[in-house]
Amino acid sequence: PGLIDIDFADFKAFLQKKGHVQMAIGRAKGQGAAKDAAKQAISSPLMERISLKKAKGVLFNILGGKNLSLSEVEKAALVIREAVSPGSEITFGVAIDENLSSEVSLAFIAVGEETISGVGRKRAEGPYQSELDLGVYENNLDIPTFLRKRKN
Repeated sequence: PGLIDIDFADFKAFLQKKGHVQMAIGRAKGQGAAKDAAKQAISSPLMERISLKKAKGVLFNILGGKNLSLSEVEKAALVIREAVSPGSEITFGVAIDENLSSEVSLAFIAVGEETISGVGRKRAEGPYQSELDLGVYENNLDIPTFLRKRKN
């Protein structure tokens, strides 16, 4: 059951911020697991292409066992709040999984700047083949594939 649910409307509003989206996951066990999972998620190599200090918004969801307290959730939220700019919008959710004991999982998504240098903006330099022969021959196009295979 979700203590604090993130629904589709939250997710849609988040994605409408328009920018480069990155996602990371953090997992930890034991005392302070939510805070450790948050630190792991924001320092993930998957977050390298986005500057969290320039993020327009972040969305995260914490999944923990029945022992997960709101105090732990608050500590994780503070770690994330300190990592992003003061103007960033933060949306979060919390869910409980009875099968988890002391393990906490945190899914983290950030929307950054609309353009990021070096990402998808530059064509590959050097010679490249603009057309690729896929081996389709016009005289065989009228015969369905399964029939062509039977002939061989």
